[in-house]
Amino acid sequence: MPHRARPMTGMLMFIGVNMVLVNTISPVYDFVCFLPFWERRVLHSLSSSAFPA
Repeated sequence: MPHRARPMTGMLMFIGVNMVLVNTISPVYDFVCFLPFWERRVLHSLSSSAFPA
């Protein structure tokens, strides 16, 4: 082995990077999922294509 393995440092870095990613993706996920656009789209598709006149 050319270098010394540091499992504790690697684990802490892995957990830290995951925490940063989770903290940044949560607001984006909430914003995209709760947009009123999706409700309008579902209502529009139900009223226009589900029951053709």
